[in-house]
Amino acid sequence: MRTELKALLESLETSHTLVERQINQRYMGFGFPSENTCKDHRQIKDILTRFYWCLFCPEIPIENNYTRHKEVVWTALINLVLHELGTTPESTMTDLAISGAEGGFRNLFETIARILTEQFQQTQAEARVNDYWSKTPDKVKILDAQDYIKTYQQLLPIDQVDAGAVRLISNFKQVLQAHPELMESKKVWNR
Repeated sequence: MRTELKALLESLETSHTLVERQINQRYMGFGFPSENTCKDHRQIKDILTRFYWCLFCPEIPIENNYTRHKEVVWTALINLVLHELGTTPESTMTDLAISGAEGGFRNLFETIARILTEQFQQTQAEARVNDYWSKTPDKVKILDAQDYIKTYQQLLPIDQVDAGAVRLISNFKQVLQAHPELMESKKVWNR
């Protein structure tokens, strides 16, 4: 396997883990409310917004910018959880926080952290693969795809490696972006 491809794959795997570790550290550093429920709508919004801010941009002190940007941050949070919590995520989050159902605040915090981790990991992978893609000639990409298939054939879906792996080679950029998930599945199978 070419050195550049090997370095890319290693960087994809390590960045995937690094992002997860960073989000976990931010998660653990957040001052969680002592109760798992809350009855005040404004307080619920404030707690969830502060949590999102803590995960998303911890280097910027929240106290300096919070009141000016609270609604923007809240909107970003709503957009983040939209697919996970349905078409009315604001009311879903409020209902869960008030009732404590399905884990209350703790479940909301875990959901937000998981989605944000996945989003950051995907962005990192896309950036690294795009950098490799823009610097690598097409002929080399095909050779790299063939090397990738030889190395990871046992982990790839059978329909992707059949008949000369034409689909995999033609979608090699997307395959590279999904490489960290492939390696995660390998860890699950090895347990």
